Amino acid sequence: FIFESPLALKRVPGSDGKLKGKEQVRPYWKGGLELMPNLLFEVYEVLIGISGITIYYLNHATQKKAAEVFFFNEAGKVTQSYVYYVE
Repeated sequence: FIFESPLALKRVPGSDGKLKGKEQVRPYWKGGLELMPNLLFEVYEVLIGISGITIYYLNHATQKKAAEVFFFNEAGKVTQSYVYYVE
């Protein structure tokens, strides 16, 4: 699993914003949920592709809009996720 995010770039020194595997992603999300326990996303659009989807949403905790792209394997599991934020 690969997760890439500008927020990971800020929160995980030396990661270049790219986290690989559950061992790196789990502490990133755990720390984020500890910082923002009332995390709430408002979904605006879900865009469907051939091997993935893009979810366009508002993060109410930060008041930032984002698009997150998920790529799936043949078993329907997410293999890659990329986040893009409105600055």
